Amino acid sequence: MAKLRERYRYKGGEKIFTGYAAVFYDPLRQPNEKYVTLRTKDERVANRRLVDYEKKESLGLFDPWVDPVPRKGVSVAEAAEKYVKKRKVTRRPKTVKADESTLNLFVDSLPAGSLLSHVEARHIENFLNAPKKSRQGKAKAKKKKLSSATRQTYYTRIRAFFSWCREQGWMQHEPTVKVERPKLAKKEKSFFTHEQYQRLRRAIEADVMMKEAGIVNGEAVRHTGLHEGAIRWLLDVIEVAVSTGLRETEIVHMRWSWINFDAGQIVVRRSDGFIPKSHHERTVPISGACLDVLWTLHEARTSEADDYVFKGEKNGDRLDASYVSKRFKKYVKLAQLSDDLTFHSLRHTFITWMVQRGVPVPVVQKLAGHADISTTMQYVHVAGGDLHDAVSKMNEWRETVASN
Repeated sequence: MAKLRERYRYKGGEKIFTGYAAVFYDPLRQPNEKYVTLRTKDERVANRRLVDYEKKESLGLFDPWVDPVPRKGVSVAEAAEKYVKKRKVTRRPKTVKADESTLNLFVDSLPAGSLLSHVEARHIENFLNAPKKSRQGKAKAKKKKLSSATRQTYYTRIRAFFSWCREQGWMQHEPTVKVERPKLAKKEKSFFTHEQYQRLRRAIEADVMMKEAGIVNGEAVRHTGLHEGAIRWLLDVIEVAVSTGLRETEIVHMRWSWINFDAGQIVVRRSDGFIPKSHHERTVPISGACLDVLWTLHEARTSEADDYVFKGEKNGDRLDASYVSKRFKKYVKLAQLSDDLTFHSLRHTFITWMVQRGVPVPVVQKLAGHADISTTMQYVHVAGGDLHDAVSKMNEWRETVASN
């Protein structure tokens, strides 16, 4: 436990109040008392910081006798705020939001008012090894550790943050250097077999036909034409996904200017509100059913504007990714398929099917847009091929399997 104590200094014989300090006491340590300045003259703020220090000490995240007393310099909270602000200029909103969330959690795990110069490897290790926070409240909280994937992601974001801080000249050391990068637990990537993919399509088609016929939940309702919930567009979306390996965000942001029918390709490029994950354009060949879907949609266009290829049902704007995922999961359940299958599994499916057809790793890497070939190697080892031929091979194989 610690006590709040006023601090003073004398100048010209006059006693001047300089602020509050937390005084920690331990009869087994030398000295018995340890002062930690709270860097405020506001008693309410001082009490809040005192409670925060006590909490951190009880969790083993702060040792008044070991951790340096706060002094002049850039605080971790201030640096994190500036870092996030700078990232907003060059990074995707989703990435910036994730960075901000991670850094806020990290700042909360540190002693109040910690400066960059105070951060050590043990602070980062404690943060990465801390129990996962429960949304059910303290009473029902379960001490579950962060997943290996989350720990690795947090480590990567924090390391990038401290690297940037060093570039700004705000700190001389980089604490993450002494922290071992968390190892990612091996997890099988979920993908659709050809039979499972066809079963999913049949489930969607059957549901759409029922709704368009005015039958909802097994009961007839008044026919209103395009019945709410009849999402025939999802069939087109999943066909493009499984035929190209495009990410969900890439599909919902896809514009007609990305598609070159003469060359038979989609060029994933930066556009308003969207930045490719790799920050670079990449070209994905299209053929077979995917080409037919896009051509049909193109022929049905009523405007020459560079609109989104897939639009929402109500406001005509682009599809919402979370809505697509939610509807997709509904049909996975309806088709009685594994709950491990998500919309992202369609991307895994594309890559897996390519590998199964003997397409070489470098080709698959380029088609998938993997920055590191080790990511592609998680699927299998292969060799030789051409990009257009690779996609054609896969679609020819699918058509053969479907006809049998």
